[in-house]
Amino acid sequence: MRSLPTVLLPVFLTTSFCISVASWAGNEVPFDASSERSEHQIISIVAEKIFVARDQNFPPKRGSPEYDENIIHMDSRYQARYGVLKVVSGDFDAPVIDFEAYDHYGEPRFSKGDEAILVFIHDGPHGRVHSKYNFYSVYPTADGDWAACGDAYVQNDPKRKNKEPLEDISFLDPVEVNVPDFYVTLNDYVDEDDVVSDARKAEFQAEVVSENAEIDGLYQAPIWKRNGATATCLLGTRVVDLHAFQNETRFLPDQRDEICKIRHADELEGLDWQDKRVIVKACADVLKIQNLP
Repeated sequence: MRSLPTVLLPVFLTTSFCISVASWAGNEVPFDASSERSEHQIISIVAEKIFVARDQNFPPKRGSPEYDENIIHMDSRYQARYGVLKVVSGDFDAPVIDFEAYDHYGEPRFSKGDEAILVFIHDGPHGRVHSKYNFYSVYPTADGDWAACGDAYVQNDPKRKNKEPLEDISFLDPVEVNVPDFYVTLNDYVDEDDVVSDARKAEFQAEVVSENAEIDGLYQAPIWKRNGATATCLLGTRVVDLHAFQNETRFLPDQRDEICKIRHADELEGLDWQDKRVIVKACADVLKIQNLP
């Protein structure tokens, strides 16, 4: 991880105004995902991991003030601290950001790589919380910007209605992948302890060959330039356009739904979820036509 610069912090965070960001990696600065904002906003930032750790106090344990026997928690909660490399959208000017992340499958995927990420954070009265499962791995460009490489799976999926816009990107350093790293094996279909007939095993092996051929076909022109097993990214999306895409396809629709649920609260009372969805969608479609909010 690249070293982060020395920064100035508010006095309530430390006894000294001057502190290195390295101290944020330890226990010198307590984790704090709270927000002083009274209204909700989305913060989109390019950021680099300092730490991500599971919150051992979640879900609340019996006897704690937060415990409610009527609530079943399906997710784990993680505390994330990231160094801010670029603010793409939102009102935020600190060099480090703390936020919470909820994940049903364990450690959040955004925390597993070493590269910088474009991360989207809900910021408001209830604190700073990651937009669930929503992030991009991003890389510096030759002209001083940041961009993500085109997603081979999304861009080649004919069923996907919404896809990030692509353009030619000259990355500062080549963004490369070793395509065989994505291949499946027979072990993905059959456990070693499974008793499988030779005929059935041959069927699985045929599926492995077919799926790997499909994977190999994804990492081709125009998004990728192939040289044997290595694929180099040629097309991608700049972070400002990624924010605009997420805003148009996720955040604004979510806002419209919430507005409509409040607006039609009495009408929705007692209806099943399908009938509720019809009313909310009709209302949200009108807001979209009116370019609201």
